[in-house]
Amino acid sequence: PQAPDNGESAVPDAPAAAPGVPQLPPDQVMLTLRTPDQEGSTGQPIFTAVDAGGRTSVFVFIRNQSGIVDNYDLRVEGLPEEWWTIFPNTVYLVPYGTAGNYEQEVEVVLHPPRAADAEARPWAFNVVVLSKAHNAQASSPQGTLTIHPYTDIESELTPDRATGRRKATFELAVANRANARTGVDLVANDDEGVCDIQCPEPQVVVEPGETVTMPMVVHAPKRILVGRPLDRRLQVSAQPMAAEQPGIPKLATFRQKPYLPWWLAPIVPLLIIAGVLAYILWPRTVTVPELTKVQGTLAAQKLLDNAHLKLNPQIIQKVVKGVPAGKIYDQSPAAGKKVKKDSQVTIAIAQAAGGGAAVVPDVTGGPPATADTKLRDAKLALGAISPQPADPQGKIASQIPVKGTKVTPGTAVNVFEAVAKPATNGKGKKDAAGAGAGAAAGAAKAAGGPVIVANIAKQDMQKGASTLSQEGLVPQPKNTFAAQKPGTVVGTDPVAGTKTTKGADVTVLISVGYPRLAYDDFNNVLMADGGTGKKLPAVTKGTTGFVDPTWSPDGKTLVYRGATGPNGTSPLFVIDTTKKDATQAQITSGSDDLHDPTFAPNRKGDLLAAIRVKPLPSGGSDGDLCFLRLNGTQQVQPNCITDPQWNLGHRIAWSPDGTKILVFGIQAAATTPPATPPTTPPAAPALSTFGLVEYQSALPFSADQNQWGQGKPATDVSTPGKGVIDASFRPDGKQIALVANTDNDTGSFHVFLTKPTDLLMAKAKALPTGACDASWRPDGGELLIAAFQPQCPSNSLYAIARVDPANPTQVNQIVAQGIDPAWQPVQVATAPPLPSQQPGP
Repeated sequence: PQAPDNGESAVPDAPAAAPGVPQLPPDQVMLTLRTPDQEGSTGQPIFTAVDAGGRTSVFVFIRNQSGIVDNYDLRVEGLPEEWWTIFPNTVYLVPYGTAGNYEQEVEVVLHPPRAADAEARPWAFNVVVLSKAHNAQASSPQGTLTIHPYTDIESELTPDRATGRRKATFELAVANRANARTGVDLVANDDEGVCDIQCPEPQVVVEPGETVTMPMVVHAPKRILVGRPLDRRLQVSAQPMAAEQPGIPKLATFRQKPYLPWWLAPIVPLLIIAGVLAYILWPRTVTVPELTKVQGTLAAQKLLDNAHLKLNPQIIQKVVKGVPAGKIYDQSPAAGKKVKKDSQVTIAIAQAAGGGAAVVPDVTGGPPATADTKLRDAKLALGAISPQPADPQGKIASQIPVKGTKVTPGTAVNVFEAVAKPATNGKGKKDAAGAGAGAAAGAAKAAGGPVIVANIAKQDMQKGASTLSQEGLVPQPKNTFAAQKPGTVVGTDPVAGTKTTKGADVTVLISVGYPRLAYDDFNNVLMADGGTGKKLPAVTKGTTGFVDPTWSPDGKTLVYRGATGPNGTSPLFVIDTTKKDATQAQITSGSDDLHDPTFAPNRKGDLLAAIRVKPLPSGGSDGDLCFLRLNGTQQVQPNCITDPQWNLGHRIAWSPDGTKILVFGIQAAATTPPATPPTTPPAAPALSTFGLVEYQSALPFSADQNQWGQGKPATDVSTPGKGVIDASFRPDGKQIALVANTDNDTGSFHVFLTKPTDLLMAKAKALPTGACDASWRPDGGELLIAAFQPQCPSNSLYAIARVDPANPTQVNQIVAQGIDPAWQPVQVATAPPLPSQQPGP
């Protein structure tokens, strides 16, 4: 309910006292209210909330201050009598200050029903006591009970069948069984998508307890001059706006009548031919079996196969009170309905309420019965089996969701059986007799010729995979980072339109969204969606100068540099991003002054490299490479390499095997290294001599500075004003991205791709992508860049963008202003979308 627009409070006034009953003077009795979370009564109005159909309590404190013994009867005014219970509802109190019980606290249980009458809004109430000694009453301070809204929409489409030559009219009734006004989306279509279905409004608002009835007029696409009536199957759904799961559609049939019946054809042979065709093409109907009484979807699919019907792979799943997880609680069309042969039947399966997540097991390699047992043991349900009709002895080749996915208990897992491939007769010709046992139908289809891969992009993953399976192909789901909605098919391999053979595997690329992006704006560490750039809650809050974020290898923890202190130094902080109210912890002393912390890609995720900046006696500062191993949230000491030959700064790049580190450096003659080198040679040649310095260790991921020795130049540092300022190893170690200006005289830095063994860039490929730093997406599919600015200044914010190395001219900006961007290192194989939740890395 919306607040009144006249400036008044949305909380109603307290109910008036009962007429005709005198009021006790205020000093005769003390009467206050409190909620369970209050330690004591304050005498002020109270506020509490409850779900319709739920329970909550308030406590009323009564003190007899009248000077005589008195009995008090209690009741609640302002709420219907059946909404509250008081125990005890009568109290006996002696006068205040005498021996005995002169005061008492009583619990009032409020339990509004789950019904439209329990309107979702604030309800004002008082607790009233009636003094038997004085035959007068007193009221407590006002209480406000806010009842939360819920949704319960029912719809009915009548009649089941309507006829007409060009149009037919149906009536849709939408009933709101809930306690709040509900907006309802109306969606109507036919099986072929050719009819024009008109409704007065695409959305309606239904008041609680009310039913809205409206006409739906269906127009046929064209006339049928001569022929037979054509049945057009209609599906109409009415569901609350922004509902996470689609409702089960209501079905009806528009029978389009011809203007002239078929038997008016003037020639007898044509009548005979028409009769034969009518016999062949006449719509055959079957009866929908009862599916809500069988145990699981395997039994339901057997019933549908026997009835020549198909199970809709898009199974409705939601939590239903009182229904065990995995149980079929509804179906559409309903049992007993007459439908066309091979029609789809949609089922709804109950999911468990709460209780954590279930892990999807690997059910490939065996028959459906074995998969059903494994899924039941994992508190999950077997979904649709494709292709249909299912082969009870068939071998399951793939599944959705894939193994290891965490889902809600009771979730249905769709499976796809292997399809027999065409056999050859020794001369390269196809032979249907080569099909295995239990797959004769598939073998027959396999001999029918090549199959063209269907275009299933933008479809739901379950529907798209089922489409391929019904065509005799075997879908192999593969998760991928993509900007499309998680759970949506991005594409296939081979691509749509490709000719292939029956039984061939087709990789189905399924979007899991993008990993998150951490960056800073010189004041705070911020977060954004890596695909869309949508801002997410900030990691730090304030204006205290948090910068240089780096992710732990498991994508859960962030380490970043804190505010610069009075002496110009900065400590490092760590925070767990998986906890909603996590607080940061300081892990180094501010006097260490560590910059650019970078996690090593080791399994433990406890090793960091950083640059220590220390002042020089002669003025300026020097940067050294340091290592520190985290110990929870405790402060640790860095182990640093004193390297007089190089003044280090900017980004640090770990090799995936942990044996090499590349870091930007300026030769020791420089006194104060900028975050990036100057693009034009300064007066002192040494200041313009820069590049990447390499450190190597025989012991991978060592935190011992002695293991790494002294740094050596890894890139060409012979040309003043030209060199490499940044590097990023691709996660598989097969390629490295370098940011350099070695191919031009303008000082413009951009991205080069080469092998890690070619740091001198003899065979490097230059991308037309101006950048000041670059880092690989966790799966190596894209680069994250800070777009180029002249001289790459360290005190400026950059546009942060995604670049696909295969299409480098397409730059997708995701953050308008930021610096120090870092992908969350979530692996796509371990971050599949949940069918009943919003996905995210």
